[in-house]
Amino acid sequence: MIPSRTSPPLSSQYPSRSPATLPLRDFACREMICASAFLHPDLGVMKSATEVFEDLLESDDGHPQMGKEMKGHILAAGFENLRMTGTIDIYSIPKEIAFVHALFSEWFLSPEIVEPSLKYGATTLELSERIRAALEQWKHDSGAVAGLSFGQAIASKPYGSGLD
Repeated sequence: MIPSRTSPPLSSQYPSRSPATLPLRDFACREMICASAFLHPDLGVMKSATEVFEDLLESDDGHPQMGKEMKGHILAAGFENLRMTGTIDIYSIPKEIAFVHALFSEWFLSPEIVEPSLKYGATTLELSERIRAALEQWKHDSGAVAGLSFGQAIASKPYGSGLD
């Protein structure tokens, strides 16, 4: 999570102001909800592909469900005025299907990703090959669609409240 914008602290210019009246620091983030990712039709293996991705992220200390977990983290960090929303990105037109296919086949199934996935026990060579074969079939399916969900948040924190 990365602050979207910060301004120079004004608390030093206005030392008599209480923290409640100090300017606010804005924070915004958009994080994935991997459990809601899908490739359709499943072809008997596509859900496994998203599960492998999720396991790989977790094995590398990632947080694949951060989009639904972030509220507590943001509040614990002292931010206020929290507003959360969610979106789902849908990939359905031929150009988007080609992008998803390339992402999976050229990155996700590349040796640089498959080898650590094997090392961490997130996949097997057989499963990787089944995913690769299904992707080739999927990209030509007229009903092919993919989706990825995100949690989004905007919050603020007054300057002088501990993050300066």
